[in-house]
Amino acid sequence: MGLLLTCFAANQAHAQVFNQIYVVMTTGSDDLRGGNHAFISVNFSDGTSTDEVALTTNSAATGSFGQNGVVSGVWTFQDEEDFSKISGVTIRHDGSPRAGNPFDTYDNWDLKAIRISALTDGSGPRGVNIYNSRNDSNHRTNVIRFTGDARSIVLAKQ
Repeated sequence: MGLLLTCFAANQAHAQVFNQIYVVMTTGSDDLRGGNHAFISVNFSDGTSTDEVALTTNSAATGSFGQNGVVSGVWTFQDEEDFSKISGVTIRHDGSPRAGNPFDTYDNWDLKAIRISALTDGSGPRGVNIYNSRNDSNHRTNVIRFTGDARSIVLAKQ
């Protein structure tokens, strides 16, 4: 019994846990306008996900969601999670018209490229890769064009 507990404790000590992700996004020719929001959640092999974190309201992020703009930053989740249990991520776009702007319509947004890494202990400032569109032949030149009909995408862990 003592050996079993020792092995369990050793495995727990070596688990790569994270509660932050580093994201770099490139917007294509259709920007993300004011009043629009983008969210990310991390999905796990047991079917659960983290709570969504707003990609568009991170005061520590740098860059612009304008045409062909690049935004990068670190986003924090409430709980620490086990990196080995990640199955992928979900990106969701909410381009609803803004209240008080009667001429707004549902906006489109081109997500041209994205790189997502988990910041685990000892992983360094760029973290451990979860997904990089450059490594995905289906999304190498364009990840998705979000529209009123296409509002989310699930990207599998690489």
